[in-house]
Amino acid sequence: MYLYLGHGPRVLYLITSPHDERLGRPRRALVFRVGDSPIQAVVEFLSKDEIDLTNTVRLTNRVIKGCLGLISVEGDIFLALITSATEVGNTRPSGSKPESVARIHEVSFFSLTSSAWDDLPVSPEGSLGTDGVEGLQIRDYAQTSTPPPLFEHPCLPLTKIISSGSFYYALESPWDLSSRLAVRLARDTPSGDVVAFDERFVWNEYIVRSLLDFRDRLDPNERRDLDHCQFIVLAIQGYVGVFTMSLPAPPTNGTPTIATLALISRLGWKRAGTRFNTRGVDDDGNTANFVETETVFSTDQHCVSYVQVRGSVPLFWEQQGLQTFGQRIQITRPQASQPAFERHFSQLMDEYGAIHAINLLGSKENEQSLTTAYGRHLQIARGATEDDLSITHFDFHSVVKTGGHDSVIRDLKRLDTIVDHIDRFGFTMCNAGLDEIITDQKGVFRTNCLDCLDRTNFVQDILSCMTLEQYLQLVHREWILSNILWSYHRELWAENGDALSKIYAGTGALNTSFTRSGKRTLAGVLSDATKSVSRAYINNFQDKGKQVAIDMFLGNLSNQRPVTIFDPIHDSVRSALEQR
Repeated sequence: MYLYLGHGPRVLYLITSPHDERLGRPRRALVFRVGDSPIQAVVEFLSKDEIDLTNTVRLTNRVIKGCLGLISVEGDIFLALITSATEVGNTRPSGSKPESVARIHEVSFFSLTSSAWDDLPVSPEGSLGTDGVEGLQIRDYAQTSTPPPLFEHPCLPLTKIISSGSFYYALESPWDLSSRLAVRLARDTPSGDVVAFDERFVWNEYIVRSLLDFRDRLDPNERRDLDHCQFIVLAIQGYVGVFTMSLPAPPTNGTPTIATLALISRLGWKRAGTRFNTRGVDDDGNTANFVETETVFSTDQHCVSYVQVRGSVPLFWEQQGLQTFGQRIQITRPQASQPAFERHFSQLMDEYGAIHAINLLGSKENEQSLTTAYGRHLQIARGATEDDLSITHFDFHSVVKTGGHDSVIRDLKRLDTIVDHIDRFGFTMCNAGLDEIITDQKGVFRTNCLDCLDRTNFVQDILSCMTLEQYLQLVHREWILSNILWSYHRELWAENGDALSKIYAGTGALNTSFTRSGKRTLAGVLSDATKSVSRAYINNFQDKGKQVAIDMFLGNLSNQRPVTIFDPIHDSVRSALEQR
């Protein structure tokens, strides 16, 4: 796609490129201009042949990958466009349609109302690269001796967040990256009728909502063309990783099997924020750092999906003041947390079925107070759920101190509560190509530690490994001994831990050297120590500005109003019909 600017009045044209058209996409354009109010835009979906580009200019040399939505900032309406992205891979090659994912590297914001920002770079030198979440500094909160530029693009904080390398989108419009495999296969809605997605995980829902409403007003043929052009993008935040490998065949036929292992983590946005700014649960039952992680293993025979979740301890608690290494925990509103606690688990059970919580907090005074309160609240909540809600308390640090990280793996595999629930929950499996569900996952593990990062990721890696082994025992026992499969599995989980940690805490995860190699090394110990120091600095001095940018992106600021779309053709038709 290309972006053109027309003058008198100011109009932005997002049009399909010759490359898009060679791929079979329609020759269409999405046209934007400001409406009658500071928060209203006029949008039209036209044939490319209806547009005269003679007196227009190409606003950016970048090829546009898609549109994330419209947002009003400081009195201007801005169009958010993806200007750099790379393909991660096809997460399920055995499916009936490709399920490829792209990672966003750069986003640009173009004003509908003013030319003041046309030549001002949204990503100045020194801003974030694809992975530079650690260095994120925003406006008044920046800790730097260098004076800010005289004119700073009003969307620069948003650009830094979305261009951090932690956002992903589906490359092919029919498939929904925000929903796990079992949900997608169970839908009976005809493709193209509605945009189906899990609203818990679509981070640009606030700024793209008006465009989705505009899409819904189009007639079915126009809607199909709009989807085929892939103008509108739904983005998740988290991690997506894909490895393809050749696995040995049974001795009977000798032909190796091509298999794909993918890991998809979807971070929830409903209680979004940084480490010390966002903890615990809110009144609606949403928890901080809530992530759904799906392991997907596919061959030409089957596709297997295994889902786990993580999230902050679902109580009202916080950590105030300057935080160093002995984090002070304060449980707030202790008498009022039971309804929010039960609302959280009720939502989880409605979504996933049975829930088994794994609490990895330790026996130190601060963490012990959370563990005690967690167990007490869960015991009360269990009264109405029978066997569908249970918990295992596992002191991760104590086990590591006694026998090292290897002992965590051994102990978890010996715990009856863990092994029994792995057997009970199972996994989702479907036929390759036919997309028919053979067996469905019956429940999920909900794992937490204090931040739901390092310890949580370590244990979730083990649970994923145990479940994948369970599938291989049934289908291809010889693959259990495959070094390449488990090497890729470890690498994916290490990358996943780093990605989620950078989003929430500002640095990579601890323990990833062991996750990758299965060994605890001196270099790994020193790396963990460096990350801990970096986290303390970032969380205390930089996270407040990042939190403001996150809230702006999600529409949580008190003075924000969403951009609405005036559609002159369809609105007038609808108005005439209503008057009959």
